[in-house]
Amino acid sequence: MPYNLVISQSAEAFLATLSVDQGFDFSEKAEAIMRAAPTFGRPLQDMADRNLAGCLKVYFDNASLRIVYEVIENDAIIHAIGPREGMGVYISADQERRKLYQERANLDKEKP
Repeated sequence: MPYNLVISQSAEAFLATLSVDQGFDFSEKAEAIMRAAPTFGRPLQDMADRNLAGCLKVYFDNASLRIVYEVIENDAIIHAIGPREGMGVYISADQERRKLYQERANLDKEKP
């Protein structure tokens, strides 16, 4: 079953900084995520105060960059893209994930 690919704003901003070769590599991984989620990638667990259980990571660009994504219903949501250095990609993924869950909670409150 193909999944819809949803990319967070911060991940999109990082995509804009990629070289052509990195962008091509990312595109191949994104297509694989849409086809094979949630079995494509390595599962993440909670890291320190980062709640990433349920997310997966996929390496690209010779394992120098990571994609952190999560499957929710029919969507494969890319929360973050970036290098592991300083755990930045995981910090960004946690922030984007929290934002998404807060937005969904607010929408649920508005429903009659």
